[in-house]
Amino acid sequence: MVASALAKARKIVIKIGSNTLSSEDGTVNCAFMSELAEQIAALRKTGKHFLLVSSGARIAGLSVLGKWARKKDIHYKQALCAIGQVELMKAWKEAFAPFGINIAQLLLTRDDFCDEKRTLHMRNTLYTLLDEGVIPVINENDSVCVDEIRIGDNDNLAAHSSALWSAD
Repeated sequence: MVASALAKARKIVIKIGSNTLSSEDGTVNCAFMSELAEQIAALRKTGKHFLLVSSGARIAGLSVLGKWARKKDIHYKQALCAIGQVELMKAWKEAFAPFGINIAQLLLTRDDFCDEKRTLHMRNTLYTLLDEGVIPVINENDSVCVDEIRIGDNDNLAAHSSALWSAD
């Protein structure tokens, strides 16, 4: 059934969780990212389009700094995400580069989905990126999110993104 759905789908959203992106040593699992990029590159040749919703910014931040792991304060978590988001996007860029695929970053909050104008801008950006063969990598903007504006988790973000893009 999954193979049949994948065969029919043209617009596919893939959500990657932090545990999947984390190696046993707590660093970013670049081997996994490269394998996924290779599979996506092969499927794109069949006319499929992809949007990635990627967790992992905090893990990437921890792997760079090697500290702050025990600090539970929200400010430290947000700072780790800010540091890690750069590393995460670098890893995604390197994973897709051998296949000549460019990526783009979209950092979103719940407010982005609650405002008609912002939602329209997001949709237009997504469609333009995809029309140009660029794979959008979406994550919640954890560095600015507080409970009042959080989407919740990247599962919800993937669902909102799927609806926004009318994914299959």
